[in-house]
Amino acid sequence: MRSNESEEAKRRMRAGYTVFPAPSARSLRGSVLAVSDPVARCSTLRRGGSPVAIAAALALAAGCTAEPPAGDGGATDAFEPRGDAHDAAARDAPPFDAGTAFDAPAPAPDAPATDAPALDAPATDAGSRCPARPPLGLWVWNDDLVPARDAILDLAEGAGVTEVYLHANLFYAGDVSEDVLAAWIGAAAARCIEVELLFGNARWILPADRAEATARTTWTVAFAAAHPSARPAGVHFDLEPQQLPAWDDPAMRPALVSALVDTLAAMQPVAEDAGLRLSADVGFFLDGIPVARGGTTRPASEWVTDAVSRLVIMDYRDSAESMGFGGMISLARAEIDYATRVGVPVVLGAETNPVSPEYVSFAEEGRAAMFAEFALVRAAFAGTAFEGLAIHDRDGLAALPP
Repeated sequence: MRSNESEEAKRRMRAGYTVFPAPSARSLRGSVLAVSDPVARCSTLRRGGSPVAIAAALALAAGCTAEPPAGDGGATDAFEPRGDAHDAAARDAPPFDAGTAFDAPAPAPDAPATDAPALDAPATDAGSRCPARPPLGLWVWNDDLVPARDAILDLAEGAGVTEVYLHANLFYAGDVSEDVLAAWIGAAAARCIEVELLFGNARWILPADRAEATARTTWTVAFAAAHPSARPAGVHFDLEPQQLPAWDDPAMRPALVSALVDTLAAMQPVAEDAGLRLSADVGFFLDGIPVARGGTTRPASEWVTDAVSRLVIMDYRDSAESMGFGGMISLARAEIDYATRVGVPVVLGAETNPVSPEYVSFAEEGRAAMFAEFALVRAAFAGTAFEGLAIHDRDGLAALPP
């Protein structure tokens, strides 16, 4: 969380979600990625002293190919949105009327006609020449993303990032030309990195403000149609109901989640009909909140999963296994089990900014330890809807110790 944000805001976002049952910790932690040079690191991982299967998993986590050497047989701050002061905007939201949360979703805005490719098509023709790599995302919330474009892409490429979630409000507002955004996406594609356009403000789940979110989806579709050689892979929303003051009342949480679902459901067909995926960030705790809709009660996480193309869980812990406060694997298990049944891919996010408590972030452990834990997460969820991991965020990654 940003240093100028209040302790009360931190308490509100963290309340009730920091203590979890502690299954037995895994004894095998795998090798750490201590070699800074990417080529040497990949070679070391494939030859390293860990069992072959773990070495291969670690190599994948580092962005290496999985082939073993010849002869071998293997917000919160966890709930925190980032970006243009939308934390403050969320805290200043008007009182929430639970009665409006169950209104029918707003009609989907008309999307411009487009001959869009299928959902799994690459943003450019670069996809055919890009090596297969394990998916790894990076949130980029910064307003300097235009002058710092090459530095951001250098950082991302060096960490093995395959997709950037690029905060696009500057372009949506017209402060920066769409041609500059197209050039940004093209520069990323040249490095085999996809781009999702990222937007976030918790107030947009409220019926009175929902048009702010749907308008950004329609704008993204129009941008993609106007720039067919620099299409984003999707539109990505960070709409966290726990950022709203009404979340302090546990009785209001189901209504707030239902409002989130209505908002996402209004945007999903607009994005998907244009060949763009709709991704949404959610806290790992939603599986513990029952929500009734249409006479059926289900975990909040299931309702949200049904309303998106891809679920991005802010799975903010600094270990794969539980160490008494939940680990990345246990906290995401229920969501991935359900997503696997319904066929919705899941990305698990990790925090790298310094936050309290320390077990929320990899800021103290560093990059090598983070990638080692990532390898364990990949291995644990092999064969499921788990698609990859993501790093929150550019600033945290840049400051992460080796």
